[in-house]
Amino acid sequence: MMVAAAMLIVRLYDMYGVAPVDRDAAKATAAAILNEAGVDLRWRDCTDAGSCVDTLRQPEVVIRLLAGGESRDTNVLGYSLVDVGHRVGTLATVFGDRVADLARLAAVDNGELLGLAMAHEVGHLLLGRAEHARAGLMRAHWTAADLQRRRPADWQWSRDEQAALRSAAAARSVDPNQRMAQLGRGAPLQ
Repeated sequence: MMVAAAMLIVRLYDMYGVAPVDRDAAKATAAAILNEAGVDLRWRDCTDAGSCVDTLRQPEVVIRLLAGGESRDTNVLGYSLVDVGHRVGTLATVFGDRVADLARLAAVDNGELLGLAMAHEVGHLLLGRAEHARAGLMRAHWTAADLQRRRPADWQWSRDEQAALRSAAAARSVDPNQRMAQLGRGAPLQ
């Protein structure tokens, strides 16, 4: 029995300047990976100035592509801001230059690697945690050797992660007033 996919909208702000062909490949890669978990990923490209000026709504999250520069750990491809108390996140950052450097070093497609990094960060936002897994897509460290081996298990979600991603995406699709009523936590929001 096929479970209906929960929808998630990602606003993508490319402030780094990824080539359009790589950005399209990244969106396709991330969407395919999330789709495997039962999450229907939709994109709003907010790269052009003046686009996406409306208020962020359910079920939207934001990914921004930036230059990572030489700050701190240059092995970090991105990060997500997660409210661990409420187990929810809305903003993720992926460093376009660091992804491109690793893609060159590993001799892999930049767009595909960017998509893997974006899917990983969406995972943090949906799972509502900053911690990493020991294996799979949600592990902390990705090496050139990992990318060259191309083992499918390195780029997939665990079954538990898939269930949690579906559940989190479905919860984001519910109107906040309905969610509060379902949780029995007081009056509807005004």
